[in-house]
Amino acid sequence: MVNALLSCARVALQLATGGGYEDTVSQALKKGVPVIASYTGGLPLLVRHNLNGFLVHNSDKSAALRAAAGYLDILFMNEDKYEVMSAFARDHVSKEIGT
Repeated sequence: MVNALLSCARVALQLATGGGYEDTVSQALKKGVPVIASYTGGLPLLVRHNLNGFLVHNSDKSAALRAAAGYLDILFMNEDKYEVMSAFARDHVSKEIGT
């Protein structure tokens, strides 16, 4: 199911405050889907800010949501930026992480 959704996705949003979502983020990156994720758990090891996605600090929930909205705007409105991030995501995800 996740695979099918990611095949149609333009961006993956993972703003959970707990860990355990590294596999889903890794799958998104392998498909060339840029990720907007919270700076928590192992996510900063996968998401390279401004290269294959964006990281938001979740200490202030309101600020995190505003930042995520700004990053969504970038990924939907700037096709060149999206293409570069998508290619980087696809080409640089670790072969050791995820399924």
